[in-house]
Formats: sequence, structure tokens, C-alpha cells
Amino acid sequence: MAYFFKILLLAVLVVPVSIWACLTALFNLKRAAGVSTWFNAFALRTLGVKIEIEDENGPDFKYKNCVLTLLNQTSLLDGAVGLLSLPRPLIGISNIEFALLPFYGWMIMIHSFVIIRQWPSQAIRTVKRMESYLSKGGNVYISIEGRRSADRQILPYKKGPVVMALNTQGHIVPVFYEKVWDAMPYGSLRVRPTRVKVHLMKAINMKGRRYDERDMIVTELETLARKMNDPKMLSPIE
Repeated sequence: MAYFFKILLLAVLVVPVSIWACLTALFNLKRAAGVSTWFNAFALRTLGVKIEIEDENGPDFKYKNCVLTLLNQTSLLDGAVGLLSLPRPLIGISNIEFALLPFYGWMIMIHSFVIIRQWPSQAIRTVKRMESYLSKGGNVYISIEGRRSADRQILPYKKGPVVMALNTQGHIVPVFYEKVWDAMPYGSLRVRPTRVKVHLMKAINMKGRRYDERDMIVTELETLARKMNDPKMLSPIE
């Protein structure tokens, strides 16, 4: 019953907050992102989801021209967790599924995400826009898996994030989420109280690396993901 009232509260709030964020975005995207971030933090806190961040790059690393590459896509909460834990300035790349979430998805898409579809011409235009954004010092958040995993196993990787990083000669920052699937499993609409952990792994410098190395880099990332996904590497269940 308590969970029902929490969901009811968030459902009532999301409409005015999303309208507020959308109207704010007409004048100031940064402030609109702040509204959305506040609502994300409030919603996850209300539902008992806590985020712990482990950054292997240290305080001196400058997050500029970084492709923040999610190695394991497992839950609809991935986007919300990313907004609250990843360094800014940041634009995420999402599929149409996330954008269609009423009010909540619309609110986030207007300032922090762009949609990429399976149409080759649209995908190419989106990637070029993101490469321009990276070259100006922004960061891009994207999953390297083609779709969410239903059982937390690593699915085949795409080359897009690696190619973006090679074309802009920036950094790939591998990102791995622990227990986001536990908070909201694949196919479920119920959020469970969970302490999730975000790993910002050691940045991989693409400066001087060539386009013909893309397959090798993808393989390196997949190997890293499988190592991180080993139950022996994961934090104990609380």
C-alpha cells in the first residue's frame, strides 16, 4: 500500500514538473536539465533507490570530449541513473522506446537526450551532431549494447560509440552499473529499494588511434564488461 501512494505522488507530480521543465527549456536548457535532475533524484529517493559512484579517473581528470559508454544495459532506470551520476556537460543517445514514456520521457528528451532510430540516414545525422558536440568539449552518454539485456548477460556490442570516440580523438569512459536490474528488472514496472553502484572506469585515450582499430577496441570493452559482470566481481548483496 505504501508503494502505491509513492507511485501516486510521483504520478501527480510528473505532469506539472514536466510542463515546467519543457517551458523552461524554451529559454534555458541548463535550467530545464536542473528541473529534470531534481525530479529524478526525488523520485529515486522516494522509491528507495540510492546511487553510489566509484570514479577510477580521480579528481584531476577533465571530463571533456568523452564518450561515456554504458557496458551493460539492463533496465529502464539506466537513463535516470545516468542523469544523476555522470559528469556534465552531457547529452545522451536513446532509442524511441524511452522517448515515448508519457511526460517523464518527454521531459528528459528535450534537454538531455537525443533519439537515434534504425533509419541509416537519421542515425548518421545524429552521430555527426554528437561528434560536433564532442569536439566542442561536451560528453556523450550511450549504451554500446544494441538493446537491453533480459537476464543481465552481456549482449553483442555495436561499433557506434567507439567510432564516435575515434573520429573526435577524445576518450572512451567505460561505465558499468551494478544492481540497476535489481532495482527495476527487465519487463517490470515496479521499482524496488536498492543501492546501485555506478563504475566510471579508467578512461581510454583515443588520440592517435586509427579507425581500423575499432573492432579491437570493441573487443577490449566487451572483455572488460564480462569481467565486471562476473558474480565474483560484484558487490555483496545487502
